[in-house]
Order: sequence, then structure tokens, then C-alpha cells
Amino acid sequence: MSGAGDLTGRTVLAVHPGAEMFGSDRMFLESVTGMVEGGARVVAALPMTGPLVARLEGAGASVVITRAFVLRKALMRPSGWPQLLADLAGGTRSALRLIGRVRPDAIYVSTIIEPLWPPLGRLHQVPVVSHVHEAERSLPVAALLYGPHALSTQVILNSRFTAGAFARVLPGPAHRARILLNGVEGPQDPPPPRPAIDGTLRLVYVGRLSPRKGPDLLLDVAQILADQGIDVNVTLVGDVFSGYEWYAEELRAKAEGMDVPVEFAGFEADVWPRLAAADILAVPSRADESFGNAVVEGVLALRPVVASDMSGLREAAEGYPTTRLVPACDAHAVATGIQEICDDWPAVVAAAPQARAEARRRLAPQIYRAGVRAAIATAVDAGRPGEEPRMNRSQARTSPALLATAPRRAAKTLVRTVSSTIIGALGVDATSAIAGRPTLVITPHPDDETFGCGATIARIRAGGTPVQLLVVSDGADSPRPDGVGPEAMIGLRRQETIAALAALGVDESAITFWDFPDGSVEAHRAELTDRVAGLLTDLSPEQVMVTSAHDRHPDHAVAGMATREAVARLRNRPRLLEYPIWQRIPAALYLRRGADSRISGPLLCRADGFREQKRAAVAAYQSQLPHFPAGWVEDFLRPFEHFTEVRA
Repeated sequence: MSGAGDLTGRTVLAVHPGAEMFGSDRMFLESVTGMVEGGARVVAALPMTGPLVARLEGAGASVVITRAFVLRKALMRPSGWPQLLADLAGGTRSALRLIGRVRPDAIYVSTIIEPLWPPLGRLHQVPVVSHVHEAERSLPVAALLYGPHALSTQVILNSRFTAGAFARVLPGPAHRARILLNGVEGPQDPPPPRPAIDGTLRLVYVGRLSPRKGPDLLLDVAQILADQGIDVNVTLVGDVFSGYEWYAEELRAKAEGMDVPVEFAGFEADVWPRLAAADILAVPSRADESFGNAVVEGVLALRPVVASDMSGLREAAEGYPTTRLVPACDAHAVATGIQEICDDWPAVVAAAPQARAEARRRLAPQIYRAGVRAAIATAVDAGRPGEEPRMNRSQARTSPALLATAPRRAAKTLVRTVSSTIIGALGVDATSAIAGRPTLVITPHPDDETFGCGATIARIRAGGTPVQLLVVSDGADSPRPDGVGPEAMIGLRRQETIAALAALGVDESAITFWDFPDGSVEAHRAELTDRVAGLLTDLSPEQVMVTSAHDRHPDHAVAGMATREAVARLRNRPRLLEYPIWQRIPAALYLRRGADSRISGPLLCRADGFREQKRAAVAAYQSQLPHFPAGWVEDFLRPFEHFTEVRA
């Protein structure tokens, strides 16, 4: 395969249905920027001109304005069918001409509402990457919108909420898809919130003016606050879609009848001055959002945010001390949330830099760009549909060496197969005993937990039993995609872990990340032991799973040894199970247990019914998959996972 995210010499046709600078347009710009940074020649196809065009050209892309078939919901109504058929015919002709002229190595589709590209890509044997930013709950509509993207070579999903909606319609492609949170670029040096709210409380809304986004609800909120004697004003930053001018007129009429000053700022590509001038950002959406870029923009601007407690907004807002989630469609609840922030203003102001730092790490644009590049590179490396995968020139030169290593790879495969058979024969089926206990899983690095006991985690969670995860090291020393530095890698590895554990049924709130240096945990063994002992005291799990103290990776071994020592300090000791990673099948260890009389023979936990969940979790670690040895992943997808019980 080519290097992770290397698109040198490739041509990517990137298609998008708009040309403004709203959230979806900004994400398309970030995607194209990532492709160009990866060495690709990018041709961006838009159906209209607008401010996005200059930004794309500034990023290094060529832009063509061409007719496109955009499947908006208005076309799905019977009254829209004549226009739908006309747009379908015209859009198909235009797309076919564009593919013939550009001759792309891959097609990147930024949205599900351009459904022609996956089937046309398949027809022309061009790999297609679909980037799904929409979470549609209506099954008939979802089937219509998501269905064509089952033909895509790769699918990117912008949140766990979107992944759930997509999986309800296309469970197979969902398992192969990757979750990539949006990358949001914040202001370089935002002004801090004012130290006290003296005088008028300044509320701001940023986004489309539409009923589903709820700016009219914010006007109701402002009136409630005014009726309580609070001096307040509102700024609405944004504009309507074409065809929704009636809604803008209703908003203006409503504002004119209020006792609250309301400014209609219109669309502004640079929203940071508006956020800097505000005290609180409101995101009062009524309908599901696949994510919530506006929430993140507020956090990056050092402003507290009140948002609807629903769908992707919840996912975007979680984990920040300056965000408040309130019930959707409830103006009084939003007003209460705003009042709570005002009452706690000094603490909110103090926490704003911490929240901004976390958002910058979690949603760094370079992580997002690297993820898009990696998806496109994977699609290209996989070969055009129906063809053999293509080797690049470097691979062609090294193919004799690859052939020379074939006997060694075959021998390793044989050893793994025989060892697995031995473990199965020696082992005791302990599935019921293992699966019924509240468990703390300790992993030295992101992904060890999924490879070592991912199916067991999924089985425990399927029974409703809680699982907590502790990630010991920061993951900074992992193999990095092109353009991703150590600090960004920490964020990427955390993001991958959250996605992987979500596939296994574990919520982000149950994950604890520590920051021991990746590759050097052994130097901090005493501190690690103390902290693990403290965590065990706080959580009181009935069962602990950790990498084997006999594993040949030093970080894995020290995690196992520190956990043994921590458990030994406790009065009420949990059951301690160790799982192997690099010393994958320690059959010799089981056969000569006298060398360590504290360990049991192998305990087996059946993986049947949970291997697909485990496979999906493994797939979440996209940054690492190209770097594992041949046969590595399949070795961990056997009918059972095995452990040794350690008597501390």
C-alpha cells in the first residue's frame, strides 16, 4: 500500500452541492485542503458560484461549475417529481461528461444528497468515497438517501449519531465505515469573556435561519428573560435557504413585536467577530443534527454555549465545562440554562481556556484532513471496483522481496493456527463467569483493549453490565499519518478509541485517558501503580482485565505488573484477568505454569455473536491498520478470546 494518506500523483474529483461558507461548505473546504496537502490534484465540482469558490482555489484546487443532481427533500414530494426527473437527466449527463474529462483516480462525495456519484463511479470503475454528514431517522427517506452510497468504496461518517442512523439502513457498509469527527478551525487569539456581565446580556445565534434550527425559539427565550427584568439583546448571524424567505419574514415580524433588540446580521463568512462581541451562544435546534459545528465554534471562541440536548449536538457538546445541554423545543429550559451560566459566570470564564484547549485537541483540522486523505488513499489502493488492486512503483520494485518473505509469513500463520488449537484444548470455557461482572479494562495503548478482549467487552455490555476503560499512555508514539504531529496524534488516537468502544457498546463517559508517555511507561511504574490502586478504590470493579505481565512489549508488561501490585494492596480484591497481545498465544507459559504459580491455565470467553462488533471496533483504528504485520487482525478474530487469571 501507499503511505497513509499519500495521494501524490492522484487526481480526485470532489463534488459538493453548494458554494457558500456555512458549516457543510467549510467542511468541504477542509476536506479539499487535506487532499491537496496529500499531494493530490483536486478538481472541485460545484453547481453554482459563491464565496466557497475563491477559498477552494486558494487551497490549491481547480473549480468547475457544472449542473448537478441534488436530491433535496422538496423534490421527493409529488409536486416536485417533474423537476426531479429533469434534474436527474441533466445531472447524469453532466456527471458523465465530467468523469470523462477529468479522468479521476477517485471521487469524493461530500454529502448523501448527491446520489449519482456512487453508481456512476462503479460504472466507470472509479473508487468513490462518500462522506456522510446527515443523520436521517425516517427509514423510508433514509433508505432513499443512504442507499446509493452502499456502492461506495469507502464511507466516512461524521459522528456516532450519524453512524447509528446509517447502520439502521445499511448495517453491512456501516461496519466497514470509519467515523471521523469534523475538524473545526478556531480563531487564533480570541478575546476572553468579559469578567462580569454588567449591563446588557448579549446572546448570539450562528447558522442557517430555518425552523429546524430554532432561531425563532431564541427570540422567545430573549422575551422570557426580558419579562424577568434582564436586559438582553439578540444577534442572528445567518440567512435562509432559497425558498425559505417566508421564514425570514416571519422572524422579522416576530422581532418587531418584541421588547428586545434583535439584529439580523445576515450571512457572514467570518463569524469570529460576532462571537467575540457576544456573551453566550445559543444553539436551540428542534430537529436532529448529525453533529454541531456551531457548538464547537462557540467553545473555540471562549464563549459558553447553551444547546439542545439531542442527537449530534449532545456529541459535539459533551466533555466541555462551558457547555450546557437543555431539553429541545423548550424556550423556558433554554432561558434557565442561560441564567445558570450567568449565575456561575466567574467559574465559566475561568474554565473557558480549558474547554478551548480540549476542543482544539479533539477536533483539530489536521486530524480531520488526515482522516479524509487516508480514506481516499485506502479507496485508491483497494483498486477500482472489479479490478485487481494496483501496486505503485515502489511496491513493484519490492515485490521480489515480498515474495521472498512468503515462506516466513506462511510459517507464522501455521504457528498461530496450531497455538490457537492448543489454547482451545487446554482452556476452560469461562464465558458466563467472565461476562456477568462489572469490569475495568486497562489498556497500555489505544487499540490493545479491542484486539485483546473486544468481543468480551461487547458481550459484557450486551448483558447490560458496565465496562470502564482506562487508557494508560497518550499514544503519541504510534505510527502517524502524513502531516500529523505528536500532539495531534494524541487527539486522533483518543478519537479512534472513542469510536472503537462505541462499536463495542461502551460510552465515551466510561473511558479514562491518562497521559503516560507512549513507549516509556516502564520509567513511571511506581506512579502508575499508585494511580491504578487509587482508580480501583474509586471504581470498585468486580473484575479487572489488563495486558499480560509476560507480554514482550515493555509497556504491556509494566501495565500488567503495576496492576498486579495495585490489586494486591486492596482489601477487597477484584478478579484479575490478563490478556496477551504481542505474546499472542503463550502456550509454553500455560504448559510450564510452575514458572509463575500465581497464574491459571487459559480461560476462554467465546466470541460468537460478537466478532462483527469487534471487527468494526478494529476498523475504527484506521491510522494504525496499515502498520500491523500480515495476518495480525485475523489472528484476533478467532472463535474465543483467552485470559489468565492472576492471584495477586
